[in-house]
Amino acid sequence: VKTFRRRPDRKNELVLYATNGKGEPYDRSDVDYFIGVLGDPGEMPRVWMFENEGNQREYWAKSTNRASKRWVELPLSLNRELYEVKNEAEAV
Repeated sequence: VKTFRRRPDRKNELVLYATNGKGEPYDRSDVDYFIGVLGDPGEMPRVWMFENEGNQREYWAKSTNRASKRWVELPLSLNRELYEVKNEAEAV
């Protein structure tokens, strides 16, 4: 899981840095997929998942709309009715 950042010097484009603590890109043998989280102030976080292309240091998107077309956006909504216990007998 990595954080998307907005680049003000690039018209607020989104960038995810796909490097480890040594600054090296993640190899496919280490990471199959990235999950990138964008947390803009005052907005619900948005999450995308995409495959590691191997030896790529950065992943870019010009906008959240483009990101959603390019990658799989994961919903953050939850239907709580699916997980609620209906009565005490069901809880046991």
